[in-house]
Amino acid sequence: MNGGQRLQAAEFKIELLILYKCLIDKPYISKMKAIFVLTSFLLIGLIQPSKVVFDIPLLKGKSIVEIRKLLGKPTIDDVPLNYKTESGVNGDAYFSKDGFVLEVTYNPVNNKVNDFFLGKEKSVTDYKILEEAGNLLKSNDFILSPVKSTKNPQMFTGVTITPK
Repeated sequence: MNGGQRLQAAEFKIELLILYKCLIDKPYISKMKAIFVLTSFLLIGLIQPSKVVFDIPLLKGKSIVEIRKLLGKPTIDDVPLNYKTESGVNGDAYFSKDGFVLEVTYNPVNNKVNDFFLGKEKSVTDYKILEEAGNLLKSNDFILSPVKSTKNPQMFTGVTITPK
């Protein structure tokens, strides 16, 4: 569990404790009923921990070298052969996890990250799923550009994430 995941687990526990406290503050709800309600909510999915797959705010400002250290070896690492002689050529590193793919576009000369693209193996109807997977729901540090499917404009193939 990385630092971002530990923080989210702690936030989730705090939310559960607050809900529990609200329930037991009601004079007509016993502690056992409160525990039963919380357990029921968890079991039927009304309360869910967030599903962060790639903590993109944690990656902001890091070089591709630092990102590789954090995320491990990329599934695909596309470094152009002529990057030292041709200006404007970008490298791409692809990381896969839990059905999501994170593409990191970077300058291979200085290893600076240009932007990210977060997609899912299958298109989604709600790109908020992608924002949640990238831990971007509460972040204002990025410009998010949802990418619609060419086959079905009602669906999203991913979201481009550009640091501000």
